[in-house]
Amino acid sequence: MDENIIKGYHGNPYQYLVETAKLAQKDGVIKGILLHQGESNTNDKEWPNKVKGVYDNLIKDLNLKAEQVPLLAGEVVNADQKGACASMNSIIDELPQTIPNSHVISSAGCTAIPPDHLHFDPAGYRSWENDMQTKCFHYWVIRPPKPNNLRTALALLAGNASEASEEVLPAARFCSRNL
Repeated sequence: MDENIIKGYHGNPYQYLVETAKLAQKDGVIKGILLHQGESNTNDKEWPNKVKGVYDNLIKDLNLKAEQVPLLAGEVVNADQKGACASMNSIIDELPQTIPNSHVISSAGCTAIPPDHLHFDPAGYRSWENDMQTKCFHYWVIRPPKPNNLRTALALLAGNASEASEEVLPAARFCSRNL
């Protein structure tokens, strides 16, 4: 990792992440962890185990329960866009075998910047973000409904947000605007 980037995280990116997350926990609840792999580590077969190590440490350091905090991991630019690191997606796709509460967000169809084929273009990012929001919506709003939120989940599935509880409506409204 570039020295200047590390300086931006006070010399310790992991500790900076933990401290920032702890600040967020003062006023909120961590409902999931988002990960988007960059172009480094391409074809590293140990990548899922490395991610598991970081995930397990975050769960422990933030006093979370793994079964309640999924890891959502995004693929890199797909082969359908001539992604320079697309071979990494088959390794990323194995993550749920290593971390049971993880989900992979496909990059298929997300358009890329032609010169480098490493980065999504604006339309590609929007498409990928929509897929991420859809996964979040289904994970946190629709499934698994708690007994007291069963009516809410059924109302949302039926498209009748007026019958949904106020507890879930802000998330439902956010997701539905972006789907």
